[in-house]
Amino acid sequence: MLGEDPFRGAVTVDEPTKVLIARPQEVTHLVCCRDEVWRVAFCGAESHEINMAAEHLCAMCVEEVLRVDPRFYERQPILCAKDRLPCPTEHEVNLRVIDEIVP
Repeated sequence: MLGEDPFRGAVTVDEPTKVLIARPQEVTHLVCCRDEVWRVAFCGAESHEINMAAEHLCAMCVEEVLRVDPRFYERQPILCAKDRLPCPTEHEVNLRVIDEIVP
């Protein structure tokens, strides 16, 4: 089955949807861990990369998260800004990253 990716054109379902990068100094956008497709960040930016080495977050993404949930960074455990359910564990996020980058 073919789909359309604005960054790579036609892709098959078996192809990875993301590329894993390690650029600590690059500003990185935030997506909701529960989004079915990790394409559009909170600020509206689109990307086909996952930067697990990120040290700098997009200020507009952070502003949008805080607009939706002003207490997002205060809660432990962290709750989803969109539905207020517990965010996935780091292990669960890592498994999702693997699913996104491996065909």
